Order: sequence, then C-alpha cells, then structure tokens
Amino acid sequence: MSATNRIPVKMGELDPGFVFSQHSLADYDACARRFYLRFIARQAWPMVEDGPEGLSAIDRQAYLRQGKTLHRWIERRLLGLPAGADSTESADAELVVWWERFLATDLSGLPARRTPELELACVVGGARLYARFDLLASDEDGRAVIVDWKTLRGQKPPSPAFFRDRLQTRVYLFALAAAGAPFNGGRPFDPARLSMRYWLANFPERPWVDVPYRRADYEVDRQRLTAMVSAIRARSGEAAFEKTERLQTCAMCDYRTLCARGSARGGVALEDAAIALDDAALLDDTDAPALDA
Repeated sequence: MSATNRIPVKMGELDPGFVFSQHSLADYDACARRFYLRFIARQAWPMVEDGPEGLSAIDRQAYLRQGKTLHRWIERRLLGLPAGADSTESADAELVVWWERFLATDLSGLPARRTPELELACVVGGARLYARFDLLASDEDGRAVIVDWKTLRGQKPPSPAFFRDRLQTRVYLFALAAAGAPFNGGRPFDPARLSMRYWLANFPERPWVDVPYRRADYEVDRQRLTAMVSAIRARSGEAAFEKTERLQTCAMCDYRTLCARGSARGGVALEDAAIALDDAALLDDTDAPALDA
C-alpha cells in the first residue's frame, strides 16, 4: 500500500501498515506506554537529563555519533571504500581505538560471502517485520552468520545469555530463517545453519559473543513474535498502553519526565544501561522504513 493510498488512521491507533522492528518490539516489551508515545503518538520528547550510564546529555550525544560513525566506517571498509583514517571524517580518540581494534580483528572464521547493512522483511502475525543486519556472512552450502558491531561500555561484557535473550537476536535470526531465501540461492535457510555474532569494540580480549540457532528456536520465536504483534495490534488508545511497573526501566527511557518518573534511577543493571545506549546510537537509522506493499 503506497503512502498516498493508506487507510486513514484514527487518533491513538496504530497505523494498519506499521512495519515492526526489533526496536519497536523491544520498546513494547520494556513498556507499552513507551511504544505508544514513540510509534503511535510520535511524541517528540528529547531526553536532556543525564543518563543512567553516567554520561551527561552532551557526552551521550557525542557517544551516539561515534557509534554511528564506526558503523559507517566498517560498512565502507567491507565494500572496499576509503574509511577511517583513509576517509575525510574526523575522529576522536575513542573512535580511533575502536577502529584500530576492528582492523586487528580476525574475520577469517566468517563465511566468505559478506553483505554489509543488509535489509529484509518478513511477515509475522499478519504484519511486516523489518530487520537490518550490520553484516550477513554466508556460504553456498547454506551456512550464514549475522554480525552486529557493538560499542557498549562497562567493566566486563554482558553474558552470552544476555545476548541470546535480546529481542534483537530473536528478531534477526527469525527474520533470516523466514525471509532469507533470496540470499541462499532461492532456498530458505535451515535455522540450524544460522547463528549470530556480536563484536564488542570495548572488550578486545573477548571481542566475540556467539549465539547459535536451532529449528526449535525458530518455532519458539515465531510464536513469541506473533503473540507480541497480535497483542499490540489489538490495543487502541493511550489508556490501553499502560506504563510499566518496573520503575528501573524508566531510568533508561527518553520519556521518563513526561510520565512523571524523572527521578527513576535505582536498580538499573549496568549491562542494561550500556546496551540501551548502544542501541540508541542506531535507532534513527535502523528503525523500520515505510515499506510499500
């Protein structure tokens, strides 16, 4: 359905053509009201306070820009274009360190066919689900690895279980299994041949976190994502999208002052704060586009 032929949307209701993504589903999973404010009401409410990760608002914005720049440099490098020190972009010290660590990273264990910034969409629960991979590495024999570059900070990296359970991981692997046939010679990928690898720029001693996939995982993810999409589409009006009862979640939310929860701070896990900040660096660029039907 083109933008000019869309069905009119009632105030407070989700656009029938809304394209879901890992970002929108993660917002809903964290807080239904946050989903409503961001994706239905489209409420502009930029956070100007210090974040739970200990950064001032100014430092936070600088960190977000660095993350976007690193992703852009890596994409250009993988495409054989000038990047990093060879490009015309300026960089601060931390970004240079990330870049040097990437250049020193051994990528030989990845399948040889590599496509950066790959976008695809599948259908789940009667709606479209969009995913954009930092890198898809695949072989002719049907093996494929989704790679995601992470710049999250902290004293130690999050556990493998933390990455395994993230909605980003679940959405990306499911989407590739469901809609990746064009990138596998027209054949659907076998879920058991898929995996996801996170590269951690700030932990060079242990830069990789691997998440395998199984056929049983695919079915579990299909059921969970279908239930989430169906629950969201069944709601109507702001009152139906209630605020979370987990107040620690509010500490990482741009809308916390709008919801009169500006003082929420305690109980935030450092890994949650770090990953939320890392995700924010790419939210504008990787959230679902307005796809035509």
